[in-house]
Amino acid sequence: MFESKKTIFNLIFFLSICTYTLAQDNKDFTLNGTTENPETKLLGISSGFISSTFSKYQITSGETKVVDGKFIIKGEIEYPHAFRFMTGTGDISGIFFLDATEQSVHFNELNIDDSPVIVDSKTDNEYQKKYLPLIKDLVAEDINLKNGWNDSLSQVKMSEIIQGRKKIREEKNIVLLKYLKKNPNSYVGMWLFAENFSIYGYNPIHEDMYNAMSDKLKNTPSGQSLYKKLEEIRTFSVNGYFPDARLLEFNGKETEVIFKELKSEYLLVDFWASWCAPCIRQFPNILEIYNSTSRDFFDIYAVSIDDTKTQKAWNKFLKKENLPWHQYLDQNGLAEKLFITSVPSNFLLDNEGKIVLRNFTVDELDEFLKLKETEN
Repeated sequence: MFESKKTIFNLIFFLSICTYTLAQDNKDFTLNGTTENPETKLLGISSGFISSTFSKYQITSGETKVVDGKFIIKGEIEYPHAFRFMTGTGDISGIFFLDATEQSVHFNELNIDDSPVIVDSKTDNEYQKKYLPLIKDLVAEDINLKNGWNDSLSQVKMSEIIQGRKKIREEKNIVLLKYLKKNPNSYVGMWLFAENFSIYGYNPIHEDMYNAMSDKLKNTPSGQSLYKKLEEIRTFSVNGYFPDARLLEFNGKETEVIFKELKSEYLLVDFWASWCAPCIRQFPNILEIYNSTSRDFFDIYAVSIDDTKTQKAWNKFLKKENLPWHQYLDQNGLAEKLFITSVPSNFLLDNEGKIVLRNFTVDELDEFLKLKETEN
């Protein structure tokens, strides 16, 4: 469902590795690495899926060449930090943690579901020995569901996989919250919270995660950024109101969209992109709902996050598919304001612009609308 995250990660990775601001008390780290993979020629690290809003580090070596299977990455961090490897060919590792010290790592292949072990990092040791065992079974179940996905599956089977993975995410959130309550000084807990927030957007459980953190973590620049973003995004959670926005229509005209003045009882605001396969796979099912309802009851505003590089692909796709609902392009930062870091992402609004649902499946939307129709 979220395979578009890798595309976003690829776009930002090498732009982001050297662009973070540090406080004055910097601390050096060194990562000495070896790999047996002859295909790995260039290597780098970044905070991966964690928003740059929360990341506080600097990489002094930038892209690193791997020579005879060896590499060295150096940088500065104020406190333990989460990272991921990425190669010049686009391979991504699982999350790992570095301390402000000299550490080492060895890997053969990089896999997004497999975290490399960092030797001499107390924080990574905590992650490997204390946290990973708590979610081992959930991770295995999620990988099994993910590997069972293919585009030839029936809609029923696809829905089962999506719902199954969503349930696992919810269970992992509960595990993480319990871990933070038990380990309030854990940088592992803080960074996993930051990554979850960055990938999936606001969830009320994030409030509890933040509150479980010690003052020590809350007072770090990352902790302060988490608090600020929670304050900002809380306004746009369920029961909050969707902000008005200037959006570009398909015909090229910029327009002010006032979401508090809607003609339909319910409006789906669907964030997507022309390069997002999971987004596009949903359209036939969304179309069924659209055709089975009246515009007085239900309407759709699709908001694409395509940029200037992919805007032509957006235009080409819409001309070909001729989808009947409203199409807009976000060129003024609406997705950023809402802290949307991956697509698909969606909101369901009532006719006053109040957020009724957020980040739901098509099946959940269908069930909600059918319930509301029976109530009418």
